[in-house]
Amino acid sequence: MNRWRRVCCVPLLVIALGVSGCGVTVPSDPQGTLDRVRGGVLHAGASASGELVTVDGSQVGGSLAELVEGFAESVDAKVEWTVGSEEDLVDDLETGDLDVAIGGMTDATPWSQRVAVTRAYDTIPGARSRGAADAARGERLAGRHRGLPRPGGRAVKTMGRTDLPPEQQKALRSAIRWEWFTIGYTVVTIGVIALVVGGSQAMKTAWIEDMLSLIPQISFLVALIFIRRPPTRAFPFGLHRMMGVGHLVAGVALLAVGGDLAYEAISGLVSGDHPSIGTVYLFGQTIWLGWFMVGVMSIIVIGPFFYGHAKAKLAPKLHNKVLYADADMAKADWTSTAASIVGVLGVGIGLWWLDGAAALFISLGIVWDGWRNSRAAVRDLIDQRARTEDDARPHPLIARIANRVGELPWVRESAVRMRDMGQVFHVEVFAVPTHDEVRLDEIEEARTAVARLDWKVQDVVVIVTASLPDEAEPAAHQEESHRDA
Repeated sequence: MNRWRRVCCVPLLVIALGVSGCGVTVPSDPQGTLDRVRGGVLHAGASASGELVTVDGSQVGGSLAELVEGFAESVDAKVEWTVGSEEDLVDDLETGDLDVAIGGMTDATPWSQRVAVTRAYDTIPGARSRGAADAARGERLAGRHRGLPRPGGRAVKTMGRTDLPPEQQKALRSAIRWEWFTIGYTVVTIGVIALVVGGSQAMKTAWIEDMLSLIPQISFLVALIFIRRPPTRAFPFGLHRMMGVGHLVAGVALLAVGGDLAYEAISGLVSGDHPSIGTVYLFGQTIWLGWFMVGVMSIIVIGPFFYGHAKAKLAPKLHNKVLYADADMAKADWTSTAASIVGVLGVGIGLWWLDGAAALFISLGIVWDGWRNSRAAVRDLIDQRARTEDDARPHPLIARIANRVGELPWVRESAVRMRDMGQVFHVEVFAVPTHDEVRLDEIEEARTAVARLDWKVQDVVVIVTASLPDEAEPAAHQEESHRDA
Protein backbone atom coordinates (compact mmCIF):
# COMPACT_ATOMS: atom_id res chain seq x y z
CA MET A 1 0.00 0.00 0.00
CA ASN A 2 1.00 3.60 -0.39
CA ARG A 3 2.23 5.26 2.75
CA TRP A 4 0.38 8.19 4.23
CA ARG A 5 1.32 11.46 2.54
CA ARG A 6 4.17 13.06 4.40
CA VAL A 7 3.65 16.47 5.84
CA CYS A 8 6.64 18.45 4.65
CA CYS A 9 7.47 19.97 1.27
CA VAL A 10 9.32 18.71 -1.80
CA PRO A 11 12.59 20.65 -1.69
CA LEU A 12 13.49 22.98 -4.56
CA LEU A 13 10.18 22.23 -6.19
CA VAL A 14 7.56 24.34 -5.82
CA ILE A 15 4.52 25.94 -4.99
CA ALA A 16 5.44 28.40 -7.66
CA LEU A 17 3.86 31.71 -6.72
CA GLY A 18 4.52 34.69 -8.98
CA VAL A 19 6.42 36.75 -6.44
CA SER A 20 9.45 38.93 -7.13
CA GLY A 21 12.50 39.46 -4.93
CA CYS A 22 11.37 37.46 -1.93
CA GLY A 23 14.78 36.21 -0.94
CA VAL A 24 13.47 33.34 1.22
CA THR A 25 14.85 29.87 0.56
CA VAL A 26 12.81 26.71 0.28
CA PRO A 27 13.03 24.55 3.44
CA SER A 28 15.05 21.37 3.31
CA ASP A 29 13.26 18.03 3.24
CA PRO A 30 13.57 16.61 6.78
CA GLN A 31 10.44 14.50 6.34
CA GLY A 32 11.65 12.71 3.22
CA THR A 33 8.77 13.74 0.97
CA LEU A 34 11.04 13.59 -2.06
CA ASP A 35 11.54 9.88 -1.39
CA ARG A 36 7.78 9.38 -1.35
CA VAL A 37 7.20 11.33 -4.55
CA ARG A 38 9.98 9.56 -6.44
CA GLY A 39 8.34 6.83 -8.49
CA GLY A 40 4.91 7.76 -7.13
CA VAL A 41 2.45 10.64 -7.34
CA LEU A 42 3.09 14.37 -6.94
CA HIS A 43 -0.11 16.08 -5.77
CA ALA A 44 -0.02 19.58 -7.30
CA GLY A 45 -2.45 22.47 -7.17
CA ALA A 46 -2.90 25.20 -9.80
CA SER A 47 -4.45 28.67 -9.85
CA ALA A 48 -4.69 30.39 -13.26
CA SER A 49 -2.20 33.25 -13.77
CA GLY A 50 -1.62 34.51 -17.32
CA GLU A 51 1.17 32.72 -19.17
CA LEU A 52 2.53 31.27 -15.96
CA VAL A 53 -0.45 28.98 -15.32
CA THR A 54 -3.24 28.26 -17.77
CA VAL A 55 -6.30 26.25 -16.84
CA ASP A 56 -8.71 24.68 -19.32
CA GLY A 57 -11.13 22.51 -17.40
CA SER A 58 -8.97 19.88 -15.73
CA GLN A 59 -6.02 20.58 -18.06
CA VAL A 60 -3.22 22.67 -16.56
CA GLY A 61 -0.53 24.31 -18.70
CA GLY A 62 1.87 27.25 -18.75
CA SER A 63 5.52 27.71 -17.92
CA LEU A 64 5.15 26.89 -14.23
CA ALA A 65 3.12 23.77 -15.00
CA GLU A 66 5.92 22.69 -17.36
CA LEU A 67 8.39 23.22 -14.54
CA VAL A 68 6.36 20.95 -12.25
CA GLU A 69 5.89 18.32 -14.96
CA GLY A 70 9.61 18.43 -15.72
CA PHE A 71 10.55 17.90 -12.13
CA ALA A 72 8.05 15.05 -11.78
CA GLU A 73 9.50 13.38 -14.86
CA SER A 74 13.00 13.68 -13.42
CA VAL A 75 11.98 11.67 -10.37
CA ASP A 76 9.75 9.26 -12.30
CA ALA A 77 6.58 10.64 -10.71
CA LYS A 78 3.09 11.29 -12.04
CA VAL A 79 1.44 14.67 -11.44
CA GLU A 80 -2.16 14.80 -10.21
CA TRP A 81 -3.55 18.32 -10.59
CA THR A 82 -6.08 20.09 -8.39
CA VAL A 83 -7.46 23.41 -9.68
CA GLY A 84 -8.59 26.04 -7.17
CA SER A 85 -8.15 29.52 -5.79
CA GLU A 86 -4.85 30.55 -4.21
CA GLU A 87 -6.46 30.57 -0.77
CA ASP A 88 -7.84 27.04 -1.23
CA LEU A 89 -4.47 25.79 -2.45
CA VAL A 90 -2.65 27.23 0.55
CA ASP A 91 -5.24 25.62 2.84
CA ASP A 92 -4.67 22.28 1.10
CA LEU A 93 -0.91 22.65 1.52
CA GLU A 94 -1.35 23.18 5.23
CA THR A 95 -3.61 20.16 5.66
CA GLY A 96 -1.35 17.93 3.56
CA ASP A 97 -3.83 17.46 0.70
CA LEU A 98 -1.26 18.93 -1.72
CA ASP A 99 2.50 18.57 -1.99
CA VAL A 100 2.98 21.66 -4.17
CA ALA A 101 0.95 24.37 -5.89
CA ILE A 102 1.49 26.97 -8.61
CA GLY A 103 -0.14 30.34 -9.19
CA GLY A 104 0.58 34.06 -9.41
CA MET A 105 0.85 36.79 -6.78
CA THR A 106 2.47 40.12 -6.14
CA ASP A 107 5.24 40.46 -3.56
CA ALA A 108 2.62 41.82 -1.12
CA THR A 109 1.14 38.35 -0.84
CA PRO A 110 -0.29 37.46 2.60
CA TRP A 111 0.47 33.79 1.93
CA SER A 112 4.14 34.27 2.80
CA GLN A 113 3.04 34.03 6.43
CA ARG A 114 1.68 30.55 5.76
CA VAL A 115 4.12 29.13 3.19
CA ALA A 116 7.85 29.48 2.70
CA VAL A 117 8.61 31.46 -0.49
CA THR A 118 11.85 31.29 -2.46
CA ARG A 119 13.77 33.81 -4.53
CA ALA A 120 12.42 35.03 -7.87
CA TYR A 121 12.95 33.12 -11.14
CA ASP A 122 13.01 35.88 -13.75
CA THR A 123 13.95 33.48 -16.52
CA ILE A 124 10.60 31.68 -16.46
CA PRO A 125 8.50 32.69 -19.53
CA GLY A 126 5.72 35.06 -18.52
CA ALA A 127 7.38 36.07 -15.27
CA ARG A 128 9.60 38.94 -16.46
CA SER A 129 7.16 41.68 -15.53
CA ARG A 130 6.37 40.47 -12.06
CA GLY A 131 8.90 37.78 -11.19
CA ALA A 132 8.19 34.15 -10.47
CA ALA A 133 9.27 32.23 -7.42
CA ASP A 134 9.12 28.76 -5.96
CA ALA A 135 7.71 28.20 -2.50
CA ALA A 136 6.77 25.18 -0.43
CA ARG A 137 4.86 24.50 2.71
CA GLY A 138 7.21 24.77 5.69
CA GLU A 139 7.51 22.27 8.48
CA ARG A 140 6.22 24.82 10.97
CA LEU A 141 2.78 24.62 9.34
CA ALA A 142 2.28 21.03 10.35
CA GLY A 143 1.47 22.09 13.89
CA ARG A 144 -1.35 24.42 12.87
CA HIS A 145 -4.19 21.93 13.14
CA ARG A 146 -6.46 23.27 15.88
CA GLY A 147 -9.60 21.93 17.48
CA LEU A 148 -11.16 18.49 17.53
CA PRO A 149 -11.73 16.74 14.20
CA ARG A 150 -15.26 17.45 13.06
CA PRO A 151 -17.61 14.88 11.52
CA GLY A 152 -18.08 17.00 8.40
CA GLY A 153 -14.59 18.53 8.29
CA ARG A 154 -11.69 18.04 5.90
CA ALA A 155 -10.53 14.53 5.21
CA VAL A 156 -7.56 13.48 7.32
CA LYS A 157 -4.99 12.29 4.80
CA THR A 158 -1.74 12.46 6.73
CA MET A 159 -0.57 11.46 10.17
CA GLY A 160 2.92 12.45 11.15
CA ARG A 161 4.93 11.84 8.02
CA THR A 162 2.90 8.86 6.92
CA ASP A 163 0.42 8.86 4.04
CA LEU A 164 -3.02 7.45 4.74
CA PRO A 165 -4.34 5.29 1.87
CA PRO A 166 -7.88 5.96 0.53
CA GLU A 167 -9.39 3.00 2.41
CA GLN A 168 -7.95 4.24 5.72
CA GLN A 169 -8.98 7.84 4.95
CA LYS A 170 -12.54 6.65 4.53
CA ALA A 171 -12.35 4.52 7.68
CA LEU A 172 -10.99 7.42 9.72
CA ARG A 173 -13.70 9.79 8.50
CA SER A 174 -16.27 7.19 9.47
CA ALA A 175 -14.64 6.64 12.87
CA ILE A 176 -14.71 10.37 13.61
CA ARG A 177 -18.40 10.54 12.71
CA TRP A 178 -19.21 7.54 14.90
CA GLU A 179 -17.28 8.98 17.83
CA TRP A 180 -19.19 12.26 17.61
CA PHE A 181 -22.46 10.35 17.28
CA THR A 182 -21.56 8.26 20.33
CA ILE A 183 -20.77 11.38 22.36
CA GLY A 184 -24.12 12.91 21.42
CA TYR A 185 -26.02 9.69 22.12
CA THR A 186 -24.28 9.20 25.47
CA VAL A 187 -24.88 12.79 26.61
CA VAL A 188 -28.60 12.34 25.91
CA THR A 189 -28.53 8.99 27.72
CA ILE A 190 -26.86 10.54 30.78
CA GLY A 191 -29.50 13.27 30.87
CA VAL A 192 -32.41 10.85 30.57
CA ILE A 193 -31.09 8.49 33.26
CA ALA A 194 -30.58 11.47 35.57
CA LEU A 195 -34.34 12.04 35.47
CA VAL A 196 -35.18 8.54 36.72
CA VAL A 197 -32.10 7.37 38.66
CA GLY A 198 -33.92 7.48 42.01
CA GLY A 199 -32.45 5.55 44.96
CA SER A 200 -31.29 2.49 43.02
CA GLN A 201 -27.59 1.73 43.48
CA ALA A 202 -27.60 -0.24 40.22
CA MET A 203 -29.05 2.71 38.30
CA LYS A 204 -26.53 5.11 39.81
CA THR A 205 -23.66 2.79 38.87
CA ALA A 206 -24.95 2.43 35.30
CA TRP A 207 -25.32 6.21 35.13
CA ILE A 208 -21.71 6.78 36.17
CA GLU A 209 -20.59 4.08 33.75
CA ASP A 210 -22.18 6.04 30.91
CA MET A 211 -20.25 9.13 31.98
CA LEU A 212 -17.01 7.15 31.99
CA SER A 213 -17.76 5.75 28.55
CA LEU A 214 -17.20 9.26 27.12
CA ILE A 215 -13.50 9.11 27.97
CA PRO A 216 -12.38 6.79 25.09
CA GLN A 217 -14.22 8.89 22.50
CA ILE A 218 -12.77 12.15 23.78
CA SER A 219 -9.30 10.57 24.04
CA PHE A 220 -9.51 9.39 20.43
CA LEU A 221 -10.55 12.78 19.05
CA VAL A 222 -8.01 14.72 21.11
CA ALA A 223 -5.18 12.35 20.15
CA LEU A 224 -5.96 12.91 16.46
CA ILE A 225 -5.01 16.58 16.88
CA PHE A 226 -1.49 15.61 17.91
CA ILE A 227 -0.68 12.54 15.85
CA ARG A 228 -1.09 14.44 12.56
CA ARG A 229 1.93 16.56 13.40
CA PRO A 230 5.25 15.57 11.80
CA PRO A 231 8.35 14.53 13.73
CA THR A 232 10.63 17.31 14.92
CA ARG A 233 14.04 17.37 16.58
CA ALA A 234 12.29 17.69 19.93
CA PHE A 235 10.01 14.71 19.11
CA PRO A 236 11.93 12.75 16.47
CA PHE A 237 9.41 9.90 16.35
CA GLY A 238 6.39 12.19 16.07
CA LEU A 239 3.47 12.35 18.51
CA HIS A 240 1.78 9.05 17.71
CA ARG A 241 2.20 7.98 21.34
CA MET A 242 -0.60 10.41 22.22
CA MET A 243 -3.03 7.70 21.15
CA GLY A 244 -1.42 5.38 23.68
CA VAL A 245 -1.53 8.07 26.34
CA GLY A 246 -5.26 8.50 25.66
CA HIS A 247 -5.68 4.74 25.95
CA LEU A 248 -3.92 4.77 29.32
CA VAL A 249 -5.92 7.74 30.64
CA ALA A 250 -9.17 5.99 29.74
CA GLY A 251 -8.05 2.75 31.36
CA VAL A 252 -6.88 4.35 34.61
CA ALA A 253 -10.11 6.38 34.91
CA LEU A 254 -12.22 3.24 34.47
CA LEU A 255 -10.09 1.31 36.93
CA ALA A 256 -10.20 3.98 39.64
CA VAL A 257 -13.89 4.86 39.44
CA GLY A 258 -14.93 1.24 38.93
CA GLY A 259 -13.03 0.26 42.07
CA ASP A 260 -14.76 2.99 44.06
CA LEU A 261 -18.18 1.91 42.79
CA ALA A 262 -17.42 -1.73 43.64
CA TYR A 263 -16.47 -0.69 47.18
CA GLU A 264 -19.76 1.20 47.56
CA ALA A 265 -21.76 -1.78 46.29
CA ILE A 266 -20.03 -4.22 48.65
CA SER A 267 -20.45 -1.83 51.58
CA GLY A 268 -24.17 -1.53 50.85
CA LEU A 269 -24.61 -5.29 50.71
CA VAL A 270 -22.65 -5.86 53.91
CA SER A 271 -24.51 -3.16 55.84
CA GLY A 272 -27.87 -4.33 54.50
CA ASP A 273 -28.91 -1.00 53.01
CA HIS A 274 -32.39 -1.27 51.53
CA PRO A 275 -32.72 0.95 48.45
CA SER A 276 -35.91 2.94 48.08
CA ILE A 277 -37.57 3.53 44.72
CA GLY A 278 -40.45 5.99 44.97
CA THR A 279 -43.47 6.82 42.86
CA VAL A 280 -44.49 9.67 40.57
CA TYR A 281 -47.92 11.14 39.93
CA LEU A 282 -48.56 11.32 36.19
CA PHE A 283 -51.77 11.81 34.17
CA GLY A 284 -53.83 11.34 37.31
CA GLN A 285 -52.13 8.05 38.15
CA THR A 286 -49.54 7.08 40.74
CA ILE A 287 -46.82 5.13 38.94
CA TRP A 288 -43.87 3.29 40.43
CA LEU A 289 -40.64 5.02 39.31
CA GLY A 290 -39.03 1.64 38.69
CA TRP A 291 -41.14 1.17 35.56
CA PHE A 292 -39.65 4.35 34.10
CA MET A 293 -36.17 3.09 34.97
CA VAL A 294 -36.80 -0.20 33.19
CA GLY A 295 -38.31 1.57 30.18
CA VAL A 296 -35.40 4.02 29.84
CA MET A 297 -32.75 1.30 30.15
CA SER A 298 -34.59 -0.90 27.64
CA ILE A 299 -34.52 1.90 25.06
CA ILE A 300 -30.97 3.19 25.50
CA VAL A 301 -29.48 -0.30 25.13
CA ILE A 302 -30.23 -0.17 21.39
CA GLY A 303 -27.61 2.44 20.42
CA PRO A 304 -24.45 0.61 21.56
CA PHE A 305 -25.38 -2.42 19.44
CA PHE A 306 -25.12 -0.29 16.30
CA TYR A 307 -22.16 1.99 16.98
CA GLY A 308 -20.23 -0.70 18.86
CA HIS A 309 -20.23 -3.10 15.92
CA ALA A 310 -19.59 -0.27 13.44
CA LYS A 311 -16.46 0.87 15.30
CA ALA A 312 -15.31 -2.73 15.76
CA LYS A 313 -15.12 -3.04 11.96
CA LEU A 314 -13.14 0.19 11.64
CA ALA A 315 -10.55 -0.46 14.38
CA PRO A 316 -8.60 -3.17 12.46
CA LYS A 317 -8.44 -0.98 9.33
CA LEU A 318 -6.87 1.84 11.34
CA HIS A 319 -4.96 -0.36 13.80
CA ASN A 320 -6.38 1.82 16.56
CA LYS A 321 -6.53 0.29 20.03
CA VAL A 322 -8.49 3.16 21.58
CA LEU A 323 -11.19 2.73 18.94
CA TYR A 324 -11.18 -1.04 19.46
CA ALA A 325 -11.49 -0.67 23.26
CA ASP A 326 -14.34 1.79 22.80
CA ALA A 327 -16.14 -0.60 20.45
CA ASP A 328 -15.57 -3.56 22.75
CA MET A 329 -17.01 -1.69 25.73
CA ALA A 330 -20.03 -0.58 23.69
CA LYS A 331 -20.76 -4.12 22.51
CA ALA A 332 -20.72 -5.33 26.12
CA ASP A 333 -22.85 -2.42 27.36
CA TRP A 334 -26.02 -4.54 27.21
CA THR A 335 -24.81 -6.60 30.17
CA SER A 336 -24.70 -3.51 32.41
CA THR A 337 -28.11 -2.41 31.18
CA ALA A 338 -29.59 -5.84 31.82
CA ALA A 339 -28.03 -5.93 35.28
CA SER A 340 -29.52 -2.55 36.20
CA ILE A 341 -32.98 -3.71 35.07
CA VAL A 342 -32.66 -6.88 37.18
CA GLY A 343 -31.60 -4.79 40.17
CA VAL A 344 -34.58 -2.44 39.85
CA LEU A 345 -37.08 -5.28 39.43
CA GLY A 346 -35.50 -7.05 42.40
CA VAL A 347 -36.31 -4.07 44.59
CA GLY A 348 -39.87 -4.11 43.23
CA ILE A 349 -40.47 -7.71 44.31
CA GLY A 350 -38.80 -7.28 47.68
CA LEU A 351 -35.37 -8.77 46.92
CA TRP A 352 -33.46 -5.64 48.00
CA TRP A 353 -30.04 -7.29 47.69
CA LEU A 354 -30.47 -7.74 43.92
CA ASP A 355 -29.94 -4.01 43.46
CA GLY A 356 -26.61 -4.08 45.28
CA ALA A 357 -25.58 -7.27 43.49
CA ALA A 358 -26.38 -5.66 40.13
CA ALA A 359 -24.38 -2.57 41.10
CA LEU A 360 -21.45 -4.80 42.05
CA PHE A 361 -21.70 -6.69 38.75
CA ILE A 362 -21.66 -3.44 36.75
CA SER A 363 -18.78 -1.95 38.75
CA LEU A 364 -16.68 -5.12 38.39
CA GLY A 365 -17.24 -4.87 34.64
CA ILE A 366 -15.89 -1.31 34.76
CA VAL A 367 -12.88 -2.47 36.77
CA TRP A 368 -12.19 -5.25 34.26
CA ASP A 369 -12.36 -2.82 31.34
CA GLY A 370 -10.04 -0.45 33.18
CA TRP A 371 -7.52 -3.15 34.05
CA ARG A 372 -7.46 -4.63 30.56
CA ASN A 373 -7.05 -1.27 28.83
CA SER A 374 -4.50 0.09 31.31
CA ARG A 375 -2.42 -3.06 30.97
CA ALA A 376 -2.50 -2.95 27.17
CA ALA A 377 -1.64 0.77 27.08
CA VAL A 378 1.28 0.42 29.49
CA ARG A 379 2.71 -2.54 27.59
CA ASP A 380 2.63 -0.55 24.35
CA LEU A 381 4.17 2.53 25.96
CA ILE A 382 7.08 0.47 27.31
CA ASP A 383 7.61 -0.99 23.82
CA GLN A 384 6.33 -4.53 23.87
CA ARG A 385 6.49 -6.35 20.56
CA ALA A 386 3.85 -4.89 18.24
CA ARG A 387 0.54 -6.73 18.49
CA THR A 388 -2.81 -6.66 16.71
CA GLU A 389 -5.40 -4.02 17.64
CA ASP A 390 -7.14 -6.49 19.97
CA ASP A 391 -3.82 -7.55 21.59
CA ALA A 392 -4.67 -11.15 20.75
CA ARG A 393 -1.39 -12.01 19.01
CA PRO A 394 1.86 -10.55 17.65
CA HIS A 395 1.21 -8.43 14.59
CA PRO A 396 1.62 -10.52 11.40
CA LEU A 397 3.47 -7.65 9.71
CA ILE A 398 6.55 -8.58 11.73
CA ALA A 399 6.86 -11.92 9.94
CA ARG A 400 6.01 -10.37 6.56
CA ILE A 401 8.83 -7.86 6.92
CA ALA A 402 11.37 -10.47 8.02
CA ASN A 403 10.42 -12.76 5.15
CA ARG A 404 10.49 -9.93 2.58
CA VAL A 405 13.97 -8.80 3.57
CA GLY A 406 15.12 -12.42 3.66
CA GLU A 407 14.16 -12.72 -0.03
CA LEU A 408 16.68 -10.07 -1.09
CA PRO A 409 19.66 -11.63 -2.90
CA TRP A 410 22.30 -10.01 -0.68
CA VAL A 411 20.66 -11.08 2.61
CA ARG A 412 21.57 -14.42 4.16
CA GLU A 413 19.53 -14.04 7.37
CA SER A 414 17.07 -11.42 8.56
CA ALA A 415 15.12 -10.56 11.70
CA VAL A 416 12.81 -7.75 12.78
CA ARG A 417 12.20 -5.77 15.95
CA MET A 418 9.00 -3.72 15.71
CA ARG A 419 7.32 -1.39 18.19
CA ASP A 420 3.82 0.08 18.10
CA MET A 421 3.91 3.88 18.17
CA GLY A 422 0.11 4.13 18.22
CA GLN A 423 -1.45 3.33 14.81
CA VAL A 424 1.96 3.23 13.08
CA PHE A 425 5.08 1.14 13.59
CA HIS A 426 8.77 1.78 14.07
CA VAL A 427 10.68 -1.06 12.43
CA GLU A 428 14.25 -2.18 12.95
CA VAL A 429 15.47 -4.71 10.39
CA PHE A 430 18.60 -6.76 11.08
CA ALA A 431 20.25 -8.25 8.01
CA VAL A 432 23.22 -10.64 7.86
CA PRO A 433 24.74 -10.16 4.37
CA THR A 434 26.03 -12.86 2.07
CA HIS A 435 29.19 -10.86 1.40
CA ASP A 436 31.45 -8.55 3.39
CA GLU A 437 30.79 -5.36 1.43
CA VAL A 438 27.21 -4.06 1.28
CA ARG A 439 26.40 -1.20 -1.06
CA LEU A 440 24.26 1.76 -0.05
CA ASP A 441 21.75 1.03 -2.82
CA GLU A 442 21.26 -2.49 -1.41
CA ILE A 443 20.39 -1.08 2.00
CA GLU A 444 18.06 1.43 0.36
CA GLU A 445 16.45 -1.44 -1.56
CA ALA A 446 15.67 -3.20 1.72
CA ARG A 447 14.30 -0.04 3.32
CA THR A 448 12.05 0.69 0.34
CA ALA A 449 10.80 -2.91 0.19
CA VAL A 450 9.76 -2.78 3.84
CA ALA A 451 8.12 0.64 3.55
CA ARG A 452 5.95 -0.55 0.67
CA LEU A 453 4.56 -3.53 2.55
CA ASP A 454 2.06 -1.60 4.66
CA TRP A 455 0.94 1.98 5.28
CA LYS A 456 1.52 1.50 9.01
CA VAL A 457 5.29 1.38 8.52
CA GLN A 458 6.40 4.89 9.44
CA ASP A 459 10.11 4.46 10.26
CA VAL A 460 12.43 1.80 8.89
CA VAL A 461 15.96 1.29 10.15
CA VAL A 462 18.07 -1.31 8.33
CA ILE A 463 21.01 -2.62 10.36
CA VAL A 464 23.67 -4.73 8.65
CA THR A 465 25.12 -7.06 11.25
CA ALA A 466 27.23 -10.19 11.60
CA SER A 467 24.62 -12.00 13.70
CA LEU A 468 20.96 -11.57 14.63
CA PRO A 469 19.92 -10.45 18.13
CA ASP A 470 17.98 -13.04 20.10
CA GLU A 471 15.04 -10.72 20.81
CA ALA A 472 14.36 -10.00 17.13
CA GLU A 473 11.81 -12.03 15.15
CA PRO A 474 13.59 -14.09 12.43
CA ALA A 475 12.21 -14.90 9.01
CA ALA A 476 9.99 -17.99 8.86
CA HIS A 477 12.32 -20.06 6.69
CA GLN A 478 15.17 -19.45 9.15
CA GLU A 479 13.11 -20.77 12.08
CA GLU A 480 12.25 -23.87 10.05
CA SER A 481 15.91 -24.39 9.24
CA HIS A 482 16.84 -24.17 12.91
CA ARG A 483 14.11 -26.69 13.82
CA ASP A 484 15.29 -29.07 11.09
CA ALA A 485 18.84 -28.79 12.37
